[in-house]
Formats: sequence, structure tokens, C-alpha cells
Amino acid sequence: VGRVGLYVPGGFAPLASSVIMNVVPAQEAGVSSIAVASPPQAEFGGLPHPSILALCHLLGVNEVYAVGGAQAIAMFAYGVEGSDEADSCPRVDMVTGPGNIY
Repeated sequence: VGRVGLYVPGGFAPLASSVIMNVVPAQEAGVSSIAVASPPQAEFGGLPHPSILALCHLLGVNEVYAVGGAQAIAMFAYGVEGSDEADSCPRVDMVTGPGNIY
């Protein structure tokens, strides 16, 4: 697996632990490209929750998207082409996250 997309919930209770539980195994497996998506938070200027951003920084993940829900999963599955590299998200080989009944 060369590239993974990791979904980290951030709605009512940001699950920062999901960063650790998904990034560390991917790093240990030797995945060379790791992207994280977490919902934007209005109270933080439309960025993911600061605890999620801090853990991504500490773990060396520098590709973080402020996208939540099914949109984040679709972005990872199909990729998104923007006007430049900063606005793009290449498709991933695998998507992981905590999951739920849906």
C-alpha cells in the first residue's frame, strides 16, 4: 500500500486518538504517503480541531484536509483535481478510520 487516507471524526467530540490509532500503524507498515481528513470547525476558522492538527504535526503528517463525512471518503476514493497541487488530493489505495453503524 503506497498511499492511505485516514478519516478522523471531529464533530461534537474530536477523536484525536483516531490520529494515533491510524497514523502509527500506517507508518509502521511503511506507507509512504499518508493523508488525514477531519471536518472543518467553525470556531477554529474552518480548520480541523487543533488537537487533531497538533497530533498530525507531531507524527509528521503534513497532508491534512478540512473535509468531513462521506465527502472525505469520496475525496480519498476518487481523488480531487484542483487548480494547483495545494488544491488537489490524489486518490488513495486504502481508507481507514474508526467507523460506525453507517
